[in-house]
Amino acid sequence: DITEQKEAARRIQETQEALIRSQEIYRSVVQAIPHFLFDLDLSGKCTFVNDTFERHYQLPREAFIGKTAYD
Repeated sequence: DITEQKEAARRIQETQEALIRSQEIYRSVVQAIPHFLFDLDLSGKCTFVNDTFERHYQLPREAFIGKTAYD
């Protein structure tokens, strides 16, 4: 009987879909806020900048990604 396996697969699929929806909402909010938002990894390299940050500096986000404040 594979009923339990099918049910587990269905729950995994539902969880993945909920995660994708949550990520989409998060991205929309982060991109829409009127404040600079950026993220640095533990080594101090930029991993993310939002649209406001990009517009303010009038440079594409690729100019910041992977760089540190010293670059």
